[in-house]
Amino acid sequence: MKEYSYLKIKCLKKTNKMNTQKILSLFVLSVFLVSTASALMVSDGQFKDGSQTLEIEKGEDAIFEVDFTTSAYPMDISVKMYNSNNQLVHTFLDSSAEDYFAEGIYEIVKSTYEKLGNYEIRISGSDNAGDSDETILYLKVVEEGTEPGEDTTFPEVTILSPESGKTYTSHIEELHYKIYDKNIDYCEYSTNNGATINDLPCKNGENTYISLKSKLGTNKWTIYATDKSGNQEIKTISFYISIPSEDITAPIITILSPEDKEYKTSTIALKIITNEDAEVWFKIDYKEKVQMNNPEDHIYTNTLKVSNGEHKITFYAEDDAGNEAEKSITFSVDTSDSDNGKNNNAINNRYYEDELDREAYLNQFSAKTINVDDSQTTSGKTSNSWIIRLIVGLIVLVVLIIVISMLRA
Repeated sequence: MKEYSYLKIKCLKKTNKMNTQKILSLFVLSVFLVSTASALMVSDGQFKDGSQTLEIEKGEDAIFEVDFTTSAYPMDISVKMYNSNNQLVHTFLDSSAEDYFAEGIYEIVKSTYEKLGNYEIRISGSDNAGDSDETILYLKVVEEGTEPGEDTTFPEVTILSPESGKTYTSHIEELHYKIYDKNIDYCEYSTNNGATINDLPCKNGENTYISLKSKLGTNKWTIYATDKSGNQEIKTISFYISIPSEDITAPIITILSPEDKEYKTSTIALKIITNEDAEVWFKIDYKEKVQMNNPEDHIYTNTLKVSNGEHKITFYAEDDAGNEAEKSITFSVDTSDSDNGKNNNAINNRYYEDELDREAYLNQFSAKTINVDDSQTTSGKTSNSWIIRLIVGLIVLVVLIIVISMLRA
């Protein structure tokens, strides 16, 4: 018969006022670890799936006992206490046991817990065969002198799926649960050990689903249920996602155009390449995403017109497995000496693609000369001299007539 390693937890409680110690018949929990999977067995039907809660008044002490047993020693064992913000507040045990059996009695005293509220005592072990498991003792510290009949009952949280301790070969996309408490106030959940808390819908006794996607590897999902008296139940499940040969690598984007420089034209050509098949979009400044053309494998292009000034363009790529990547570049446009990207030095209402085109047009005028042969030049000079002599002769004639008229008089 195969020997199993198991984890047994007992809880004892005493109060300083009475100076007595009494065993609380809260629970006796056994966790059986086998080489292929972990199975949970609860000997006290009052507590299921590792959900056990201990309530003490502020100033009281509590004692609990933990026994670790394995057939594959040595084993690493720890008992640690965390507050509701997932901060470690006390370490009871963190060591290695070199034998098949390890036991310890630990005391929760006033200096152990910081203040009123909810705490988790996480008890975990792993042996030399690779078997491991964790159970949690939930501790609630309430005000001293709680009146009899006051609601001190914690909500009951049942996570129906996914199953704790199970390995899945495809992603989980839903969390299915039930909350039991006629005075339930609100519920929350976390997928990162309480680092981020999110609102969770809950109604007494109702089957409830939310969309929640798993990640590759170990997943720990926690539900926090709080009633109107402040009683809070915390339930955590752990499961594993293993998908053989799954593509988890994002595409690589290489930007060919635009470049990080100033352009003298408002028309900008876009061109990128990726290292695998992907859908590609771009977004200029704060505008909406636009899908790019794909004229060739892994090559994506587009053209756009932009205004003067600084611009930021971001390219996005998503491969067939849903992995996403993005890459950005900045550039500037200055067309102050141009009109729609053309030189606005206009001659006869013409515009030029560049300065060379403009100079060529101007040179055709400066290079032209009027070719006149010698005979034309001589004829012009003779014609001009004759006219001058005629004018001078007429002037002399008029003067002579005036002089003669004066002499006669």
